[in-house]
Amino acid sequence: MIHVENVSVIYNKGTPALKGVNLSVDKGEFVGILGLSGSGKSTLLKSINLIVRPTFGKISIDGDLITNANPKKLRTIRRKVGLIFQDYNLIERSSVLTNVLLGRLGYKSRLQSFLGSFTPSEYSLAMDALKRVGLEEKSFVRADRLSGGQKQRVAIARTLCQQPSVILADEPISNLDKYTGELVMEYLYEINKSSGITVLVNLHDTSTALKYCSRIIALKDGKIVFDKAAGDVTDELLRGVYEEK
Repeated sequence: MIHVENVSVIYNKGTPALKGVNLSVDKGEFVGILGLSGSGKSTLLKSINLIVRPTFGKISIDGDLITNANPKKLRTIRRKVGLIFQDYNLIERSSVLTNVLLGRLGYKSRLQSFLGSFTPSEYSLAMDALKRVGLEEKSFVRADRLSGGQKQRVAIARTLCQQPSVILADEPISNLDKYTGELVMEYLYEINKSSGITVLVNLHDTSTALKYCSRIIALKDGKIVFDKAAGDVTDELLRGVYEEK
């Protein structure tokens, strides 16, 4: 499904963010990625979608080599990959439904995107996505009138409207209180189980990761320090990830 082969990312000032990372994720897995701030978690997810281009190494999704793809091929591959960020990335002055429909832009021409041209079937798809996150009654409400948890659920619905095979979620609950964060994780968990969508999620909270994720990958200083089934993750392993040098 996802294959990361010897990937390193070195930023402009020579700072290494990832160092020779190797990783394979099978279809339908729910993978939690742990690590301190600056460990490389966000860079890893952004590399998988080529928001950050690896300095070295290869990444493929469903057999398509994304790191060497031309712009047209890259656009097609990115349709498969939904992104959820900690700050929601909504158009605040637009309606919830309009924000969800933006998940279809990868399928549109530039003119269609500019005109906001969507088909009846796409409107139906967007409403179905909102129903899955319990927000169909908010479809015509402006996004800036929602709570943080509701905004993140709109972001999930937008991703579902994209019809991805992979969801990459970068700290999706870090701006939320514990109860609301758990609700968001419940929706991601349900989507993974019912639709078979592969989910990779960056998290700070280890207990949340162990509760929802079947597999845990830990990064430290740009390297994978362990990759284990959630049931095999011990306190000792976690101390090795979070203890400062």
